[in-house]
Amino acid sequence: MPISNGSDALILIEANPASTTIAGSLLSQDRGTSKQEIDQGYGLVCDSAGTPFQDLILADANQEHGILKVRPGSNAVLPELAIGDRVRILPNHACATGAQHRSYHIVHGTSDIVTNEWVRFTGW
Repeated sequence: MPISNGSDALILIEANPASTTIAGSLLSQDRGTSKQEIDQGYGLVCDSAGTPFQDLILADANQEHGILKVRPGSNAVLPELAIGDRVRILPNHACATGAQHRSYHIVHGTSDIVTNEWVRFTGW
């Protein structure tokens, strides 16, 4: 299954001491959490199994890539990710992610095996 966007696994393409860049197509620019007590950025960053990294958020996003950073004010450090590592994003706004696909492919844990497909309702 190809890498796409939203909560799908995204591929690490660049890392430096201040931030990490991931490849993917990210369309929602909703910053709905920016005024909450804990700002989740554009989403929480998880390992490929879906376990969130401590205070690692998708801090900036556009259609081609996203920037991962440690949440401002946190003492956490960027995880040691290598070029090509896969991460998952728990987006703060899922409708832009879901709207780009005709169905959801269901996988379990770290498996890449699709066990079910849920077809989306489309049209209004």
